[in-house]
Amino acid sequence: MGSTKSYIAYLDLLGIKAVASFDYESYFDHVVAFQEEILNCQQNNLRQKRNKIHVYMFSDCAYLESKDLFALCSFVNNLRMSLLRNNIFFNAAITEGSLGANIIEENTVHGTIFQNKDTVKVCSLQTTFGGVGIRIDESIIEKTHNDSKLNSIIAKSCFCCWNEKEKCYTNFIPFYDIKFNEANADILLVIMVNEFLKTAYIDKRAARYYFSGMKTCISQIALSNTCEFIDKLVKYKLQKSMLKCLSPLYYLLVNSIYDLIYHNSIKDKQFDLEDEYDLSLSIKINDVSIKEYLEKLTSFFFINGFSDNLDEVSNCLISNRNKYIMSIFLVNDVKSDFTDFT
Repeated sequence: MGSTKSYIAYLDLLGIKAVASFDYESYFDHVVAFQEEILNCQQNNLRQKRNKIHVYMFSDCAYLESKDLFALCSFVNNLRMSLLRNNIFFNAAITEGSLGANIIEENTVHGTIFQNKDTVKVCSLQTTFGGVGIRIDESIIEKTHNDSKLNSIIAKSCFCCWNEKEKCYTNFIPFYDIKFNEANADILLVIMVNEFLKTAYIDKRAARYYFSGMKTCISQIALSNTCEFIDKLVKYKLQKSMLKCLSPLYYLLVNSIYDLIYHNSIKDKQFDLEDEYDLSLSIKINDVSIKEYLEKLTSFFFINGFSDNLDEVSNCLISNRNKYIMSIFLVNDVKSDFTDFT
């Protein structure tokens, strides 16, 4: 991270403009909390003697700039975590560039002018990002791929697009997020699901933002915590239409389970995928087999039988490798219904 480079961020609170139409006091409270937490994060940054973060905030949004990429990422992530405690969410973007900020104080005119076109670049990156998270420009990832300190806080995630004509979720787009505090990832996953459901009952288009938060959380959760989350999830009483909306979560969880089995158990051994599936059945979490967790999860989402075509499911949700293993699970599950005929 050369000293001549500069990095900028833009972030905007989610959902509170809609709240202003019927509850202006809540809107005001959110804006005040947002501004207070920015000041708290800045004071913490100064106490730890990190490189300067220049912050330019207005109402429910803010632009930031620093010559230290790691410090900027940490600042935005700390702000996200502190706001999450108050159920306040934002989406942000970080890229390389300069704001060219110029503070104006002339008579009764007070403001900040951004004189660099990089401001448009970071704003565009943020406004095309349909997720709860911090979108790191891919060009930064490419240039800093050998930076172990930065890589330690980066997570691969994805966000969902909305088809306005069909009124449905369409493709998922990959992006690089900043990891949550791993100690809280399983708790945050529950929060993300609850926020998705609350929002989806009112506005399915807006609810899609929470899929990115789910994906980032799941990428940080251990196998045992994933299974414990499934136990909590299957107790939800949801309408069939809502289960369909939430179905991307199903694939994220299945994908995570198979990835964790692979990385934890057999990454140093040579197994074909059929053997890997058989191995997964023998692993137990809290005296319950992985197969039973998968059966519970599948039954919860697909009450009347599995209906999705796996080849139509985005690879951002489940990899081709794990689709194949999942197909083995589904075939074996169907075969079990015909044991009396063999």
